[in-house]
Order: sequence, then C-alpha cells, then structure tokens
Amino acid sequence: MNQKVIGVLTSGGDAPGMNAAVRGVVRSAIKRGMRVVGIRRGYNGLIHGDVFEMNMRDVSDIIQRGGTILYTARCLEFKEQAGVLKAKETCDKLGINGVVVIGGDGSFRGASDLSKAGVPCIGLPGTIDNDISCTDYTIGYDTAMNTVCEMVDKLRDTAQSHDRCSVVEVMGRRAGYIALNTGIACGATFILVPELDVDENEIIDKIMAAQKLGKHHFIGIQSHHFGPRTAGRQSYCARPCGGHPFGLPCRRIAGAGHRGSCRGLPKRGSGGLRHPRRLGHAQTVPGGSVSDCQRSELLRKLY
Repeated sequence: MNQKVIGVLTSGGDAPGMNAAVRGVVRSAIKRGMRVVGIRRGYNGLIHGDVFEMNMRDVSDIIQRGGTILYTARCLEFKEQAGVLKAKETCDKLGINGVVVIGGDGSFRGASDLSKAGVPCIGLPGTIDNDISCTDYTIGYDTAMNTVCEMVDKLRDTAQSHDRCSVVEVMGRRAGYIALNTGIACGATFILVPELDVDENEIIDKIMAAQKLGKHHFIGIQSHHFGPRTAGRQSYCARPCGGHPFGLPCRRIAGAGHRGSCRGLPKRGSGGLRHPRRLGHAQTVPGGSVSDCQRSELLRKLY
C-alpha cells in the first residue's frame, strides 16, 4: 500500500497556538506512518509549490513559540477558481492526498473550495476571533482575551491617575466575542460589539450617573468592527478624537477626558497559554478535540 502524504498549512492572521497545532499534526501523522509536507505561506505556497518535507525534529521546541513556523499570508489568487485548480495541480504533482488547514473563516472557505476540487481538507480553527462554528473555543482566542485583560489592567492605572475615560479597541473582525468577554472580565463601563447597535446617550447617561456617585475614571471596550449598521462595519481608529465614536461626548463630560487606546496586533502574539497550547494539540488527536464536528472521524477516513 502506498504511503499517504498530507500537507499542512497556516493561513490568514496568525494566532497563539498555531505552532502547537502544526506540531500535533506532524507528530500524529508520522506516528501513523504518513509523510507530512509543510506548505509555507498558506495557499500562496500551495499554488507555487513552496513546500518541504517535515519530520519530528522540525516541530521540536515550537509548542511555546508565537506566530507560525510555516509563515502565513492572505492569497487573493486562491479566491479565483484558477488559483484553486493550480493548488490542486501542485497536490497532484507532489502526491499530496489531503491538506490540513489551520486558520480562520477565510481559510476554511478556501479549504472547502479545495475539497470540492478533489483534494480532501481538514480545518483546524486557528483564529483569535472565535468566529468558527462547531467548536467552543478557537485556537488563540483564550490567549487573546488574557492579553486584552492584562493591557486593560495596566491602562486602568493611568485612567484612574488622570481621571480619564479610555476606550480600548480590540480585534475580532465581525464577531464581538473578544470585546464582550474581556469587557465583562475587566469590569468595563460599556462594551461595543458589531452585533448590536447602541444608544450613545445611554452610555453618556451611565457615565454621568457614575460620576455623581464619585467615580472619575472609566474603561470602555470596543470591537474594531463596531459601527452603525447603516454605515457598515469599520474601524474608528482613523477617525478624529482618538478615533472612537464616544470621544466627543466623553470630552463634554466635566472631568472625563477621552483617550482612545488601540490594542490590536499584540493580541496575536505569544505562543499561547496552557489552554490554547493544549487545544492546538488536541484538535489533531482522534477523540481529543472539544469540537462537535467529529474531526476524529475525518482523520480516521484520511488515514
């Protein structure tokens, strides 16, 4: 029987725990007698044949590292059918029987297209946004929340010292999970998420009522895709007054100077805390995933 060959790639934005997932894929596959081909820079590398064979030593001492040793990139060419067919040609040429894709929703759409073209794919949800269905937590989400909480705790000291109203913008694309859960964990005065429109006056009234009770500093958490539904989702970072929608009203409130604090890419860094490292590995072990998508069944079929 011919030895099966699988490819593994990371695509889209990097997330803590991606290296743990790569490590788990390589070790699990080799243990079961398969060859593993690492694909650099996501679908772009698959289209252009930027691959190398991986062994146990290639994934040694990477479980604690942030980013991804396979590098990552967004590939516009792969959004076209011609790009998908080029990727399939690469798989056929190299004898790749299937591909494990570690990434977010865009990466999963690409995996679906590649599967329809005839190359079986398995998706491991690697994104800090937690916007992939059929899994409780995506790889990287837990670390992103811990990073936000750590930053807000430090920012709070400055806000308190200077009687400021600070609005912290967090990542998450069109999903408000990071903003919602870190806002609750940090005791934010208000939380702004893409899924809900809010009444600006209610926020201001809440701040003013708290001021009358002696509170002089405030923390708000805003998802970076928050915005009026009629205007579309967009970041407020580039807008006047610190880039946040409540900047001007906050400044009009006596004693509550406004500060916009954009905290984006640091949430992608770090090799991940205990949970994402364990999750990154568990997603690759039959029966070890917390997902409801039966990935273990798919792995057995690929074997």
